[in-house]
Amino acid sequence: MKEFFRWKPYRKYRVLHHYKNVPEEPCALQRQGSCSVMQIKQNSLTRCDSTLYYTKNKCMSKMLLIAMTISLLSKKSCNGQDTVNGLDKIFRTYMDSGFAGAAIVVKDDKVVLQKGYGYANEEKKIANTVKTLFNVASIGKQFTAVTILKLEEKGLLNTKDFITKYTGKLGGMKDSATVEHLLLHTSGLFVEGIQLDYSSRDKYIESIRNTPLESRPGEKHRYSNAGYTLIAAIVEIVTKQTFENVLHQMIFQPAGMKNTGYPWESRIQKDLLATGYNKKREPQPAEQNIWGNRGPGNIATNTEDMFQWYRVFWTHDKLISQKIKEKMLKDYIPGKETFSWNKPTSAGGKKFFVKGGGRPDFESQTIYFPDEKVFLFFSINSDKDLRRLIYRDIVAFLDNQGR
Repeated sequence: MKEFFRWKPYRKYRVLHHYKNVPEEPCALQRQGSCSVMQIKQNSLTRCDSTLYYTKNKCMSKMLLIAMTISLLSKKSCNGQDTVNGLDKIFRTYMDSGFAGAAIVVKDDKVVLQKGYGYANEEKKIANTVKTLFNVASIGKQFTAVTILKLEEKGLLNTKDFITKYTGKLGGMKDSATVEHLLLHTSGLFVEGIQLDYSSRDKYIESIRNTPLESRPGEKHRYSNAGYTLIAAIVEIVTKQTFENVLHQMIFQPAGMKNTGYPWESRIQKDLLATGYNKKREPQPAEQNIWGNRGPGNIATNTEDMFQWYRVFWTHDKLISQKIKEKMLKDYIPGKETFSWNKPTSAGGKKFFVKGGGRPDFESQTIYFPDEKVFLFFSINSDKDLRRLIYRDIVAFLDNQGR
């Protein structure tokens, strides 16, 4: 085991020299005297922030160990509060640029920051709170991916299956596309910008048949919302239920996400829905019940329920098995989103996982640093392109923690 300290003679005493991995700068509490270490000299005690002296008395060594332990634990506590204050400051700073929303930060499985910022409805002056529901856009793809993988686990489908097993023939090379290709954004079925019919499931599948292939399945990665809509269609075909009912029964209800679902569902409390604002600060209506809105996003949730999602996905395997997580978190195509997660590495070399969502009236982001056990989610009820700026600052801040 690598030692932290080196002993050198200093007159009749010895001085404990710090290696660089032991902080030399006292934290705020240390400067106040509440978590300082002790100087032990000729059996008398005086306060000292950075250097320890000791006599040859063996019992004094034990006292030193106790004092050092208290100091290190106090330093850790200070840093924890600094993390909370630092992240809160980032959100508050962007309020001057129009940031309004809510955020939650979890550290070591404990909620350390959870609050609302600004207004959920500017006209009525209704404040955002931890219960306010936001349309989290493409973050909803995570629920879609977990759902189809749970169906695979139950033996109801296989992600290696050709899509045509569930939809019927699509035509030509399209028939070689698999369910996994949809999850990887490599199906090649959807030409960028093509108009599809989202009014019903059957019309949607038919419109795919009638449009050209963009690329050979499995050959090219291009992020596609339409692909996740097709996953929702497959889920409905396999289960013979509506997609929202499957999500509720397989994920939201057992996870304790009681306020999460599509805005049009009767079980969703409409008075908790935040009003989304476009770039002109014009209020936008809640998402409507059009069949094609299922699958790629449009889920409404809040910070309370996203804490439950953190727990079921990152802390235990009761609802979502380790096998499913490994499949989702594998880095299939470096630098590209697959299975609803991006898997980047920070400038400081820290591996983390991230998923964002944006639309003309809402922006959202979820971030997880596994080594630091820090989970963060925030949502904004406007489209001011603040998400990427806040995300950049948060990652830079967390990247510097512990250095």
